[in-house]
Amino acid sequence: MLLAPPLWGVWAAAPYFHNGSVPKLMGVLDPAVDRPRIWRRVSAPARPDQDGQVVMGYDTDLARAYDFERLGWHYEELQCGQIGTLPFIDCDPLDGDAPPLPERLLTALYTEIALAWNLPRVDMLGMSNAQIEARKIYNTNEHSQGNQGHAFTAVLTDAERRAILEYLKTL
Repeated sequence: MLLAPPLWGVWAAAPYFHNGSVPKLMGVLDPAVDRPRIWRRVSAPARPDQDGQVVMGYDTDLARAYDFERLGWHYEELQCGQIGTLPFIDCDPLDGDAPPLPERLLTALYTEIALAWNLPRVDMLGMSNAQIEARKIYNTNEHSQGNQGHAFTAVLTDAERRAILEYLKTL
């Protein structure tokens, strides 16, 4: 039998869900907010002499990059087709109700071939800075990256959600 991990410090453990698809804890408690489809966490600012020349990691400065009100890292929401996103993964213009074509193909591949996810990734060799930056984008339309579900907290009032967040800050 597996035990759930303790909630100590959960307020600082963003992003949330098993796949990291929800950037803020408020999005866990209220499915209608803070569950963007495509998003990118804010990067650390480059030094003035490095601007545009280097790839910066995520901003970890709590004062600048963390939202203590909604409990999670600041992020930038992106739209379908925006630079750095993939058009047929972001939104499939051919069929809005069915899963996107790449997801259907990956599901078929992973269903038929055991451990296909563990194949070597040749696309990682010789990546440009722009390609590395694009990897910071979280797209919930990609295979197994969805942030839907977990809607049992939708019945809570805003005051109850706020009380839960304040309680979790004490852990």
